[in-house]
Amino acid sequence: MKKFVGLKLEGDLTVSGCRVTLEIGREGEPRQIEQVGRLPECPDLYFALQQWKESYDQLGRNSRLEPGKIVYDGSIVDNFERCRDRALELKEQFQIWLRSPSFQDLDRRLREELQRDDEIRFLIRTEIPELQQLPWHLWDLVDRYRRAEVALSQVSFEPCQQTDSSPEQMRVLAILGNSEGIDIERDRHILESLPDAQVTFLVEPQLHQITDHLWSQPWDIIFFAGHSETEGDAGRIYINSQDSILLTELWYGLRQAAQQGLQLVIFNSCDGLGLARDLEDLAIPYTIVMREKVPDRIAQEFLKSFLHAFSHGQSFHLSAREARERLQAWEDQFLCASWLPIIYQHPTAIAPTWPQPQELTPISPPVSAPASNLSRRSKLKTLLLVILGISLGAPTYGMLAPEVSKRVDRQGAFHYDEERITQALFFNALAIAIAPWTPQPYYNRGWVCKQKQQLNTICLFWYERAANKGHPDAQAEAAYLNIRLGDLEKAIYRSNQCIERPVYPGIELACWKNRGWARMKQGRWIEAKEDLEKAVSLSISKHLTAPHAACLLAQVWEQEGNPEQALEYWHKTKEDLAKDAKEKLSQRSTEQDECLGEAISRLND
Repeated sequence: MKKFVGLKLEGDLTVSGCRVTLEIGREGEPRQIEQVGRLPECPDLYFALQQWKESYDQLGRNSRLEPGKIVYDGSIVDNFERCRDRALELKEQFQIWLRSPSFQDLDRRLREELQRDDEIRFLIRTEIPELQQLPWHLWDLVDRYRRAEVALSQVSFEPCQQTDSSPEQMRVLAILGNSEGIDIERDRHILESLPDAQVTFLVEPQLHQITDHLWSQPWDIIFFAGHSETEGDAGRIYINSQDSILLTELWYGLRQAAQQGLQLVIFNSCDGLGLARDLEDLAIPYTIVMREKVPDRIAQEFLKSFLHAFSHGQSFHLSAREARERLQAWEDQFLCASWLPIIYQHPTAIAPTWPQPQELTPISPPVSAPASNLSRRSKLKTLLLVILGISLGAPTYGMLAPEVSKRVDRQGAFHYDEERITQALFFNALAIAIAPWTPQPYYNRGWVCKQKQQLNTICLFWYERAANKGHPDAQAEAAYLNIRLGDLEKAIYRSNQCIERPVYPGIELACWKNRGWARMKQGRWIEAKEDLEKAVSLSISKHLTAPHAACLLAQVWEQEGNPEQALEYWHKTKEDLAKDAKEKLSQRSTEQDECLGEAISRLND
């Protein structure tokens, strides 16, 4: 269930504290709960925030701040250690503040009303810059609820006019500004690879060129990459090697864009809270900014992860959270990288969605047709459908093509069953050519690849194309191959997609298992155990077998020093594999063979 949690903070951090108004409700419905509490003044937290900001500024990493404004102060090692210590101090002071007695009634009410599987939008509404700069994602409540993300907003606001239309393609205006010292071409490559998007690039433009484009047509997303900074309360962007402008100089053009349906502005540049505040009066629904100086590599990694998740069907807020958390892998080089991205939004805005291809009912495994169904009459009927569709024109063809593609692909499956591989691949390729937007032929091609034990990279190529077009079985297969090939983050992403939109228990089980397996390989043992326990529990409740999940869970228990508990799952591994073999449910994988050997070894000890 999608939930909304609002915290309106009025006051200050150093003198009188904050009056806090809590709101809880379902997304899109009137707020069901409203309660008032307080957070006390906390000079120690304010001081810790200023100390961290000062030490972070001194890191001197290559960033998207204005060229020439980075100051190197002291050795890199000393600065890094100092910043890390101050980050830990800020985190500790922040969590102490949130444990204040005057806030506990609100905290307790939140934990009573929210469920672990809710998708939650936490909205922090305040006009105080210091409160906006706090690391709200470190609140243990946000960390506890894995499908939650924080956004910032103002207290007072103008009405937000969002259009109801869902474009077939996202219309993106990409402004690539001053690139001195940073690799803007990588941003461009990421944007060019977006599915279902029409991207217009302005490279180091003049002010009038930006303004002309803002007025010329509607845009769904405006993206800026380059150097930027906050001057006082105003945001400045560097649009080319010679010119910089205050964001207020684009006010009329941005207002026009907002009135024509602008949904999202992304500033993949430094020090962006001032930029976001400049857009408040325009009632732009959503903005993503970097709260401090951002290293070039971190800006690119966030953009790549966020747009990949968002454009492939994940919700806006969970895409931002996933992309933000993935930056933690870079914190050995770029300290506090996962602290930088933040959503800034209009309080009443509906989250944007990326246009997705229509999902079709999956058929798995590949559908074979009996020989009697592939008579001359059946083949003639298929041919007539093709000719009829072409002769009646594109709209009719669009309706007939999926059925024609399905019939052609079934003929390919028949030839495969008869071990006529060349003919099978011909009909499969023809099915893809007839209706390239349908996922099943891609999935069937991946399945054939897997049965023939071809290279994992080749099989993954086909499964990923089916997964991107909405095939749930392909999500699980692609995640499995991602793990085999060592791309653990991609495997987790694929598994998340499948878990969020389960179609039937067998695939849901596989996706929980795959995510647990990937997390095991990352050494994230606690999270891995939760996922694998979910997979095994699902297998029991739905009367399915789960030998690999049981095997992996046994290994987790052994890692935790609990061999007695592990034995229970070694028994289940052996029993499920025996049941699969008896019922010939599936061909045993390499991992299952290894699991059987491990189970026999443990049970014979």
